[in-house]
Amino acid sequence: MSSLTDKNLEDECKNNLQMLELEIGEYKDMLKTVAQSYLSNQDFIQAAGTRDLIIIKNIFASTKQAYPVSYLFYTNTWGSILTAISPFGNISLQEHSNFTAAMNDQDTATYQLLGEDDLCVGYSVKVVAPVLKSGTGVLNEQGEEIPAEYEEKLVGVVSLYYSLNDAEMLDDIKKFTGYDYSIFAGDTRVNTTIMVDGERQVGTKLQNKIAKTVLENKQEFMGRTNILGADYIACYSPILDDQGNAIGALFSGLSIESRNQQAALITVVLFGVIIILTGFAIVILRLFITRQVYKPLSQIENIAKNLESGEIGIQNPSAARINITSNDEIGRTASAFIGTVNSLKTYIGEISDLLKSISEGDLTMLPHQNYKGDFVNIKSALENIVLSLNEIFSNINRSAQIIADNTQSVALGAATLSQNSAAQASAAEELTATVYEISNQVQKTAGHAVTAKAIAEGFTLDVENGKNTLSRLVDLFSQLNQLSDEMIKVNKAVSNISFQTDILALNAAVEAARAGAAGKGFAVVADEVRSLAILSSNAAKQTAQLLENTLELLQSGTKEANTTAEAFEKIKESSNQSFNIISEIEKAAQAQAAAVDQITRGLEQIYDAIQQNAATSEENAAASQEMASQAQFLKQLVGKVKLIGTESIQAEEPADEGAEEPIDSGQEPPEPELKPAEPAKEAQEAEEQAATVS
Repeated sequence: MSSLTDKNLEDECKNNLQMLELEIGEYKDMLKTVAQSYLSNQDFIQAAGTRDLIIIKNIFASTKQAYPVSYLFYTNTWGSILTAISPFGNISLQEHSNFTAAMNDQDTATYQLLGEDDLCVGYSVKVVAPVLKSGTGVLNEQGEEIPAEYEEKLVGVVSLYYSLNDAEMLDDIKKFTGYDYSIFAGDTRVNTTIMVDGERQVGTKLQNKIAKTVLENKQEFMGRTNILGADYIACYSPILDDQGNAIGALFSGLSIESRNQQAALITVVLFGVIIILTGFAIVILRLFITRQVYKPLSQIENIAKNLESGEIGIQNPSAARINITSNDEIGRTASAFIGTVNSLKTYIGEISDLLKSISEGDLTMLPHQNYKGDFVNIKSALENIVLSLNEIFSNINRSAQIIADNTQSVALGAATLSQNSAAQASAAEELTATVYEISNQVQKTAGHAVTAKAIAEGFTLDVENGKNTLSRLVDLFSQLNQLSDEMIKVNKAVSNISFQTDILALNAAVEAARAGAAGKGFAVVADEVRSLAILSSNAAKQTAQLLENTLELLQSGTKEANTTAEAFEKIKESSNQSFNIISEIEKAAQAQAAAVDQITRGLEQIYDAIQQNAATSEENAAASQEMASQAQFLKQLVGKVKLIGTESIQAEEPADEGAEEPIDSGQEPPEPELKPAEPAKEAQEAEEQAATVS
């Protein structure tokens, strides 16, 4: 239920009556404005002066269309109607209070009852118009027209009425206030908003008690009353004419049932308003929390996540940006947090630049930011790292220079030793070949001595049996021929072995060439083996030639044997001497053969040692060259590093004349090469040579 009391409702009813009276007052003002406009309307004044009632009525019709005027009258000065727009018949306005007020020059709008039940607000105004004087505007005795003369005269009265029976006015006020309204003419309700079964309750009467208070005593009535079977809280006010007589009443009231409905509606509305305001407050609070708490905390959370993922705003500035301008706790927290992020960004940015310069070989950069707290240790560590790297690279450069100098000396010595070893190997090879040749000759001599001794012994033992001995000698020559054939076959086998050794040496050279720098030492050995195979082949050829010569000699010996048989007797005497001499020669030949054999074995050992020394010296030379190249390469790598106080390490010492050109620091240095050989070309040449030999 509503908390409003009856007293409050009665006051509200009284206020509503005042609003109704103000609304009626506005209609009074409207009537005055319209009536006064006629006095400035020349057409109306002229029509009134000439009593052109048709024009006046037309002007009245235009007024009714433009303004909410209910009735319009134009009367003479004693109130008789000349023309009008109204439903009333030939009535006189002389007794109307508004007409009387106009004739008395009073500017007053009054209440007036037209007919029995049409209560109106009326206003009248006198009409003064120029009227032609009598005797003017006609011809005189001479036939001349007398000029017209006009005089201002009161020619009539305009009276305008607004009927308070217009239900639209009360309905508009009810829509605005929610209260019911009624207008009484006397004690009869002539206009009302009270509806029963959809009909306005006009024509109903005031209660006697209320009529006595309002109409007779001319007092207001406020309180509870029953109207047409419904309880109301009401306020009645009398309508007084210009004489002070109560000619009607105004009513404003609220049905108790309507009040209860309004109270319930107000309760519901208030409850709804409270819910809406509560929801609105929640929304406002949520917006406030979102704007002042959630969004700032969300920005701080996003930056914390970016920090966790390693983004502190160096490459992506938006990753560490906070748009918080408040000065509350969150704003101060955000300011402190972004200050921390900026400090980290400054420190990490400088550390990143420092590490980048170190990775690019620039060791001249030192941290210069003002590090605070625990970051001072990081700054000191970075400075120590840069300074230590400067010292380390300086020492590496000096060591590389020493290594390069020493390896150059070792390489030169190894090259010289290799050349000397090669020369010794060549000399030893030639000497070995000569000794081999001498050994062969000595062996032949020893063989010849043995043969001569055997012949001498045969001659000595079988001198008597010359023919028989000569026959055996012929047989011996035959055996020697067969032996020579076997020796030729063996020599051919040796020649084939030499040829196969040559082929194997050639294939080894091809494989060494394909292996590149790693097969250089093996290539040298293959070359030497090939040289030995060639020498063996040559020796085999010489042996074959000697065997052919021996075979020819044996054939000649066979021929000479016959001759010898004939001269055998002649040489018998000297055979003993020959036998003794041949025995001495045979002994000397055996001794020489043994000595030559020892010399040959010694030379072979010397040759093998020289070959090993040559191979070792070549390997040492290659290793020294590799070390020298690597040392130079190390100098070039270190030379790209910029140290504090120098443009680069390479500028500290002048480059050697024999050193390689410095490597451009903007490019990757090439891998050092021992020799500019082309393994593919060497392998191709070796294969072509092997194909030619085959």
